[in-house]
Amino acid sequence: MAFDEVNLQPLYKLIIGKPGSSYTFSIAERIGLEPRLIQRARTLVDEDHFRLDKLLNRDRTGPPPARTARERAAQAAQGK
Repeated sequence: MAFDEVNLQPLYKLIIGKPGSSYTFSIAERIGLEPRLIQRARTLVDEDHFRLDKLLNRDRTGPPPARTARERAAQAAQGK
């Protein structure tokens, strides 16, 4: 599910084959959950979860996927 990271709301757009972040703690903060509870929850979550979340977010903001060989060949044939 695509997610608006600025407004912390779902976009209701399904993206097949691409995992995403759950934004659990960001949403908890936004809705006003007590900071002490959020911090306690963070200590209970495995560090690998945070590393995966950062990796997923970096992947979304990185360069677009490489074009397929067919697209490259078609553009080369057109002289682009």
